[in-house]
Amino acid sequence: MRLKKKTLEHIFWGFSAIMLALGLYFSYKNVSFKAKIENKVQEEIKKSLSEELLSIEKTLKAIKETAVSLAKKLGAEKMSKGDIEKLLQESLKQNPNLVGVGAAFEPSIIDEKTKLFAPYYQIENNKVLSTPITYDYTQPSKSKFKPDVNWYTTPLSKGEAWSDPYYVAKKRAVIGEYAIAVHKGNGPKGKPLGIVFVNFNLNAITNRISYLNLGKTGYGFLLSKKGTIISHYMNEYVSEQKNNC
Repeated sequence: MRLKKKTLEHIFWGFSAIMLALGLYFSYKNVSFKAKIENKVQEEIKKSLSEELLSIEKTLKAIKETAVSLAKKLGAEKMSKGDIEKLLQESLKQNPNLVGVGAAFEPSIIDEKTKLFAPYYQIENNKVLSTPITYDYTQPSKSKFKPDVNWYTTPLSKGEAWSDPYYVAKKRAVIGEYAIAVHKGNGPKGKPLGIVFVNFNLNAITNRISYLNLGKTGYGFLLSKKGTIISHYMNEYVSEQKNNC
């Protein structure tokens, strides 16, 4: 039996419409499937990042609490130089997150014979070394050749301060610092006696950020408040203190 030309055209266009519909359907299903995979990957990445941020927050909180505890002890009662040095050394030994701990006091606070007192202890080759600060940190200097004193004056005036992390080539580590003011009687209204500051190694944190699983083309990095790269899979970006701002 011969089909009319018009009938054949109807069958052809009907078949084409069905194939087009099937093609669109399978295309939609493919796109939908890919979207589900992408959404799942994104959710996994978000979860991973949230867990890392909580871990970092927990670590930094513990570091801050160490400094706060020291400040309270130093403000609660008058201590001798020997007692202060012993307290700082014990705190350093008991806190594996720390690589250095120190205190710096206002002029003649310890006693009339001692103009300035700023003991500092750091870990070097698993040993505690004493490297006291000997210059006048209470007076800002206009000379670029003299040490900066913001590490002391800022927390003393503002109550506390997180310093911008910096890279130490000798230790091959990114070091952070938190400082808090010491007030007589432990209250912010008490007479300011000086500050307590702690240094901590950020390598444990930065390494975890660098090795986050963020897909085939993603990677984690960490910037300081000023935009300095402190964690990146390209190590030279960290060692050269590149700025992303």
